[in-house]
Amino acid sequence: MVKVAIIGGGGHARVLSEIISQAPELSLTGCFDDSLERGAELWNGVKVLGSVNDLGKTTDEIDAYVIGIGNNSVRKKISGQHSDLNWISLVHPNAVVSPSAKIDAGSVVLAGAVVSANAVIGRQVIVNANVTVDHDSKIGSYVHLSIGSQVGSNSTIEESCLIGIGQIVPSFSTIVE
Repeated sequence: MVKVAIIGGGGHARVLSEIISQAPELSLTGCFDDSLERGAELWNGVKVLGSVNDLGKTTDEIDAYVIGIGNNSVRKKISGQHSDLNWISLVHPNAVVSPSAKIDAGSVVLAGAVVSANAVIGRQVIVNANVTVDHDSKIGSYVHLSIGSQVGSNSTIEESCLIGIGQIVPSFSTIVE
């Protein structure tokens, strides 16, 4: 059983907690959040373990971490400051990910998303609900593909970009921040 902690205690963290609860090989140990009091109960018995400064101090109790914060720059800052942590990627059981796709550490693929053949997803990326990343596309680290966005084949989305809800990125496009 892999014991996972989520960094963040808001809505995105709750979504990730539900993915963890559906994976028989994972268990959620709690959350770290700077704006919530240690010991506070968030949902379904999930408790705040401490602030971001406390990350890595409870190594016996936590095997892996995932960031449940939607802001790209905050995810980049936290993962950069704590690069020594074991970052786990999560894929919702109702997402479809091609066996030839690559998903890097800390990235999450939410319900209804499709990541097609030979697509590459960088570190700490959010592939939100009902997103499509078509074949041979490259998604840079710290990108957030918002709900329902569509990335056409052979496209590149560079680091830290935010693709808005329902946005369409045509095939063979390059998007820069």
